[in-house]
Amino acid sequence: MQQKLDKLIIGLMLGIIIPALATFLFHRFFVHGIAINEYIKTIIKHHLVSHMISICTVPNLLLFFLFLWLNMLRAARGVLFATMLFAVATFIIKFI
Repeated sequence: MQQKLDKLIIGLMLGIIIPALATFLFHRFFVHGIAINEYIKTIIKHHLVSHMISICTVPNLLLFFLFLWLNMLRAARGVLFATMLFAVATFIIKFI
């Protein structure tokens, strides 16, 4: 079972899905009274997109270490690649 999941594409997909899920959960538990689409519009309006991306990629760190602990190195590489994509996006949004 472990070898079936130890694929770069699995890590990459999870590395992209987990931050989106983290954004939803952050909204669900910490922001009350605003619909998620209004919440995202507010983040964009106040130029907080790079901060939100940075915060929501923290769970990728846990996923990365979980894959390392399970010796699923290809999946860990995929999570790392997704996190680097988010880092590049954050850099572009913040500085360009």
